[in-house]
Amino acid sequence: MHRLLIVDDDEILRTGIEKNIDWRGNGIEVVGTASNGRECMAMLETALPQIVLTDIKMPFMDGIQLSEAIYHLYPNIKIVLLTAYNDFEYAKKALSFKVCDYVMKYENNDMILAAVKRAASEYDKVKYNRDILQRSSQLLKNHFFQVLVQQPYDEWKIRQLMRQAKLDFTSPGFQIICFQITAGQNETGAVFWKNEELCEQYGSLFVDCIKNENRKGYGFILKEQLNVLLNADTVPAEEDILSVIQGIEKVLNVSICAGVGNFYTGLEKIAQSYQEAAQALLQNIEYPDSSHRKLSYYSEHPDTWNSQYMVLKTIKQYVEENFGNQQLSLNVIAKEVHLTPNYLSSLFKKYCQINIIDYITKIRIAKAKELLKSTDLKVYMVAEYVGYTNSQYFSVLFKKSTGMTPFEYRQKNFHEKNSEPAGGNPLSGGFLSPASPAVRG
Repeated sequence: MHRLLIVDDDEILRTGIEKNIDWRGNGIEVVGTASNGRECMAMLETALPQIVLTDIKMPFMDGIQLSEAIYHLYPNIKIVLLTAYNDFEYAKKALSFKVCDYVMKYENNDMILAAVKRAASEYDKVKYNRDILQRSSQLLKNHFFQVLVQQPYDEWKIRQLMRQAKLDFTSPGFQIICFQITAGQNETGAVFWKNEELCEQYGSLFVDCIKNENRKGYGFILKEQLNVLLNADTVPAEEDILSVIQGIEKVLNVSICAGVGNFYTGLEKIAQSYQEAAQALLQNIEYPDSSHRKLSYYSEHPDTWNSQYMVLKTIKQYVEENFGNQQLSLNVIAKEVHLTPNYLSSLFKKYCQINIIDYITKIRIAKAKELLKSTDLKVYMVAEYVGYTNSQYFSVLFKKSTGMTPFEYRQKNFHEKNSEPAGGNPLSGGFLSPASPAVRG
């Protein structure tokens, strides 16, 4: 529905136009009426019309003066002038204020409706073109930042992309903040970043709140994640960033945490700040401990975070690659990553919120479920493949994890096997390869 505001000092004519034309049936909603230009101006901020249909001659502020004011203050609003024959020359003054159309005020209602519909069409056309330009600009900026933080620094290329994106950094200092936003408790809990447009809206909101005369902000999306580049003379205070985050959370019912990279001088250092911010955010999301909070700075524990993150990543990768090893244990993994078993156990539990033995079981059961759904392997063969020599013990663990025996699970999910695409087992070439003894058997 397009929003229309009607302005005329003649109450009978004004009411007649409002009531005797099928506005809603033609996709138009009358959001208000006014008796003169001054009254109309007072209504614009709340009524938010897209089209103003106004008489020319009115007290206090006439239609030409109103057109001029709207042109300067609300340039997106389309204006249709109601004019009489002896007003036509006077109405020409409104040409410089981009009046959309003219219609004789005593014409039949169909003529007035047609003029307003033409204005609505013009509004849509301008809005579409404006949106395209805005989107193109955002894409150019996004591309610039993606190149800046992902590719080796190339001064000539970066300056060229800056000109294309019409970016002008006014301060020598730069700092990256990476954000993770999830829905609030009353929502679905889904991650927001699949919706790029919504992500951009949150970025713009943060930038608007954090910027000042000495600080600019630019939002960009990378790897389905919102990132903000701050261009400033000095580092913003932690409480300032936290205040903005908490304000957005409260108003929009979302949960936000952020990772902050170090503050550097020079464009060539932005990529480093981005890597640090992403590291700080990932550490906080994937491995939360008692210090988990809204805002994590890479500078707080850079060496510890790097070493712990890499150890945990190595442990998980080792379990993924060796889940079928029947000798896989805490001691075996500890030897592999050069840590004592006690330290490894406490580190993994602290950051992953699960002990290492339960994690191994979790991975093995997940692999077993895939095999039960997609192959005809007998249960004891599945058990052996995922690292259990005793099929009865495997069945007990499987039921404890899924609430079903392996046989019941296979029966319930048998349709998934039958719905496989032509070409054989979808797991062949994956963790079950044609050379696997289990498959050959």
